[in-house]
Amino acid sequence: MTRLWDKGAPLDERVLRYTAGEDHALDNRLVAYDVQASIAHAEMLHDAGLVADDELAAIRDGLREIAASHARGDWSVTLDLEDGQTALETLLTQSIGAAGARLHAGRSRNDQVLAALRLYLRDAVEELVEGGMVEDSGEEILLTKSGEDRARGIIRRHRLAEVLLQNLFDLDDPQLENSACQFEHILSEPVVESVCTFLGHPPACPHGRPIPRGECCDRIRTEIRPLVMRLTEASLGGTVRIVFITPRSKKRLEKLSALGIVPGSRIRLLQRNPSFVLEIGQTTVAVDRDITDEIYVKPT
Repeated sequence: MTRLWDKGAPLDERVLRYTAGEDHALDNRLVAYDVQASIAHAEMLHDAGLVADDELAAIRDGLREIAASHARGDWSVTLDLEDGQTALETLLTQSIGAAGARLHAGRSRNDQVLAALRLYLRDAVEELVEGGMVEDSGEEILLTKSGEDRARGIIRRHRLAEVLLQNLFDLDDPQLENSACQFEHILSEPVVESVCTFLGHPPACPHGRPIPRGECCDRIRTEIRPLVMRLTEASLGGTVRIVFITPRSKKRLEKLSALGIVPGSRIRLLQRNPSFVLEIGQTTVAVDRDITDEIYVKPT
């Protein structure tokens, strides 16, 4: 599909991913509102004598059908479409011909985006007010007690998801953020408490932002111990069981497996300095800290 600014020159996909980013994903939320704003703009062009009666009717019908097909899941804004505005105008022109191209007359892209965002946010605020999450005085919008609790829970789930994914998979920032945004939505409250305990009740996310405390954090001193810890943090001389390993390479995993360091096996940490000395069965080995940091264990 041709982009509005396309002059026929080749485009490096890396440039497109850098400039467009996640715009296309966010724009899927705005399609219905962009259609409303576009119809209003077309009516203004008609009142100004720039669009004929039959063209206005074609634009209205075309945009409404595009919105309906998007709601049905027949199409979505993807990276190759770049953004919702490009998608709407391109699909409209394909549907009704030259009249569709006139929709862009007298219209800046910034105004188009701001109009859609305003309509979207107006509906979002009304929904939050009806749900008891915020109060709208007309001058300011404030969270209610229920809204604060809900917001705190969302932040807690997201930041715990970031810590979990960072610890297990060592993702870069874009991957970490996108994955955490998806993962947080499948975490029920009991699972969130278990994840927090599993991680040892971390005080902050990988970006240094504080993680709101939960009930499990308030009970940690008297009732709860972390379910899993790095081998680096295990007590000297105590026997622990390996729960999982997050090696940085397949070669390292194969080396650890050859030594009997595999999930389920029991191991003892005998020494920390100058190297970490481990006892696995009748075997004693010395390894560096970067390896013990990748081995997660549970006290037996």
